[in-house]
Amino acid sequence: MKSNVISFAQPALPGKVSIEKISFDDFFDMGDGVTVLPSFPPKSLLQIVNLVDAGRADEISVFEWLDVTENIDQWTSLTDAQSLDACRAIWMAICCNRVLGDIAFFKAALAIDGKSSSIVPQLLETMAIVRTVRGLDALCREKIDWLLSLQAQQYYELAQTCWNAQLTPYYKTKRLRLPLANNYLSQIQQQVCAVIDPNTYSEESDNWLYQCFLSLQTTKDKLRFCESFISHFSRSAYAYRCGQLIEDHCLPFNDNSYWYVLSEAAKLN
Repeated sequence: MKSNVISFAQPALPGKVSIEKISFDDFFDMGDGVTVLPSFPPKSLLQIVNLVDAGRADEISVFEWLDVTENIDQWTSLTDAQSLDACRAIWMAICCNRVLGDIAFFKAALAIDGKSSSIVPQLLETMAIVRTVRGLDALCREKIDWLLSLQAQQYYELAQTCWNAQLTPYYKTKRLRLPLANNYLSQIQQQVCAVIDPNTYSEESDNWLYQCFLSLQTTKDKLRFCESFISHFSRSAYAYRCGQLIEDHCLPFNDNSYWYVLSEAAKLN
């Protein structure tokens, strides 16, 4: 994009333009089935492992499950073998108990993103073992694969997953019932243009990228999208909706244009 307009330095864009509440409200519902009350005193971690192995996991209350996933004191006296066995049992329960699973995966996502989370580190370190368990439901597998990729910082692969599912990174995260206020989401969003082959740009890819742009929550992310689009695609892509979007947001004579904060490389394109 070339222009003879004089360019002035602009202040750095804020990372956030709105506040996204971290909450379990969207999915946390304990109204299903019969509520199991915690015993007194509460069951210990080893007692819970024994109940799981005996096929009596339904005798364990959600509150007792939460205690063993959050209370590090329950883990400090375990041997390495006992700790690994406890992780196996708890991950099996997480994948079989919807309420526990929603909470545990939510907390795991917070911890992976570097935010404050009460899940014990032993569970984060052993999350991969449950992926090999047969009989997991599709949503559970998706959550585990997503979180494992986040641990490995495989943001391009996660963007590719979103493209294959025809979901934006924002709505993919929401469908998995994981926290939306996170840092990694921006990392994934920065890869959405890269997963589209410029030589096969089509109405389908254009529509997905357009929806990706609309789902962006911050001005900084929108600017990054525009710069990525400009650098990645040829002029033929501008025949579609995203091309019009780029022109509306980036040409210097438009209102609220990003022109003055675009990189020099983007302006030259």
